Amino acid sequence: MSPTPSPRRPNNTGVLAGGLIIGAMLTFALLGAGIGALVGAVAICAVVGVLVGFFVGLWRVYVQFRDV
Repeated sequence: MSPTPSPRRPNNTGVLAGGLIIGAMLTFALLGAGIGALVGAVAICAVVGVLVGFFVGLWRVYVQFRDV
């Protein structure tokens, strides 16, 4: 009987974490710009979207890599 191998994280976790943060920032920036286009304040809403996306991305990285 062989022991069960422990699950290991891939070595590219830093790249994945950065991608999650940047992806969230871009997604929320586009959402903010879309909402801003509707209300007439594209730049302000896009900047707010980037800030919200940054914190959502950090939260997502925390949730995914909490056990590392």
